[in-house]
Amino acid sequence: MKKFMVLAFIVFIPTSLMSKERKVFEKKAYQAPVREFSIIATKQGFFPNKMFAYVGEKAKFFVTSTDDEPQCFLLKDHNVFLSAEKGKLQEAHVQFKYPGRFEYYCPSTKFKGHITVVEKPGSRKAVKREVASEKKNYWIPRDYD
Repeated sequence: MKKFMVLAFIVFIPTSLMSKERKVFEKKAYQAPVREFSIIATKQGFFPNKMFAYVGEKAKFFVTSTDDEPQCFLLKDHNVFLSAEKGKLQEAHVQFKYPGRFEYYCPSTKFKGHITVVEKPGSRKAVKREVASEKKNYWIPRDYD
């Protein structure tokens, strides 16, 4: 009976530990990341005035102001318009579908900033290039008579 218990201990304990390890290292699928930007409109301009994101990310913008004068936040090419009021927080959602440099601004105060959107490293697929033609196009000198 002791031999059976020792054998059971040797066989069943490591397999149960291996199954726990497999659960830890299984491939997990995550949703698209959401990048959050907090923007403060001040008398000197937007803070921050330069931001960064990757293609395919969803972005949340939180906009507020420190000044009593009315200000706004317009994001070009994404149809976002938010009013920046002191003591209030405005929110907008955007998804960046292509790379570029997108300007945000307020026409009443002439303040500007930009968001740089780039492709993730390794996300670009390699383009398969093939030979344009099988004919060899190189120059051969003419034999003179």
